[in-house]
Amino acid sequence: MLNPTRMTVLMVLTAMSCGCAQPSTSSKETPAMTTQARPASTMPIACRPQALTKEQRAQSQALRTELAHATEETKELPNGYAFRYRADSALFEKAAQWVSLERRCCPFLSFELAWQEGDDAAPWLSVTGPAGTKAFMADEMPELPNQ
Repeated sequence: MLNPTRMTVLMVLTAMSCGCAQPSTSSKETPAMTTQARPASTMPIACRPQALTKEQRAQSQALRTELAHATEETKELPNGYAFRYRADSALFEKAAQWVSLERRCCPFLSFELAWQEGDDAAPWLSVTGPAGTKAFMADEMPELPNQ
């Protein structure tokens, strides 16, 4: 049986290989799904610290730090940020692992992880949420690049 992280990566890679993914973008472009403004969520910004064990919280922090160091570009979105990473499948899997952990603690955040087709394509992770998400990220996730 696949763990949730492997399933996330598998689902994204399967969608890309079957032609279900968004049209091709270069590594310098943000995938279409991350640049289109979605309505801001009305869910309150409220973390659930008890949703992660001490070990999971440490793992989430380590993954977030690694992702921050690997960020090649940051784009400000209306209700969050999009981060472009180098084209590295291990890094893509780490981003999926971080999302699976962070989602439990911060259910008000929306995550989109995409790696478009093409040899020069790079993975993007967008993190968005209700009004106040950018301030929340600056306070609670300061290692993530933001503008």
